[in-house]
Amino acid sequence: MNGTSAGFVHGLPLVGVSEFPSSAAIMESPVRDQRRRWERKRGCTARELLETERAYVEELELITKFYDEVFRARCGNIKLAQEGICGTIPTIVKVNRSLLMSLEHNMMSSGFHNFSQYLHLYKKHADCIGATKQAVQIQIKKKKSFSRFMKLQESRPELQGRTLVNLLELPLHRVMRYRHYLQDLLENTFPGSSDSTHLNGKDDVPKACLMG
Repeated sequence: MNGTSAGFVHGLPLVGVSEFPSSAAIMESPVRDQRRRWERKRGCTARELLETERAYVEELELITKFYDEVFRARCGNIKLAQEGICGTIPTIVKVNRSLLMSLEHNMMSSGFHNFSQYLHLYKKHADCIGATKQAVQIQIKKKKSFSRFMKLQESRPELQGRTLVNLLELPLHRVMRYRHYLQDLLENTFPGSSDSTHLNGKDDVPKACLMG
């Protein structure tokens, strides 16, 4: 065989056609790598969303406990106690508990779908927050008992020195953060997947609600 072993040409191994990667395999690799990058980024966003949602719900519960339930119990003779001084937060916290439960059970798409049906509560809160703050300031000046109550609540370590006026802004900041989280999740979700279909379009809902 002219000194050339079988399967070799001029001392180089022959490579069968089957040993070359197919064009489909070559194309599949970048797609697989891209999907893995998306999954990593999506996982990081999902974890951050869950962790911040837990903290947010805890804050809403503190506001409801110290500025709604306690206020109504101690200052029930004040007309403002009947109307409340927390806007729609006592109702919002119930909605967000449900959203948190969905996130904890990896049911993000359905959780946000249900949550979007209650965004009118955030809009209502945004609409009334100015009047609520004004009513609180008036009562602080008019009634010493109310002023003492507010100072007592603000001194609670759980609230970390934040005033009610500051705390009332939390839902407005949070609902805008949802927009960014949903955008990040959608950008890192494989196109055509069920999650992509469910999340698509939801990222505009919070902004549209607040802007009327």
